Amino acid sequence: MGKPHPMELRERVVAFVEEGNTHRSAA
Repeated sequence: MGKPHPMELRERVVAFVEEGNTHRSAA
């Protein structure tokens, strides 16, 4: 469990981008 899996990393990135987009839209 030293390096994060590509799938996990991608999921985190997608969630981060989605959250950012939502925040921008709400603003």
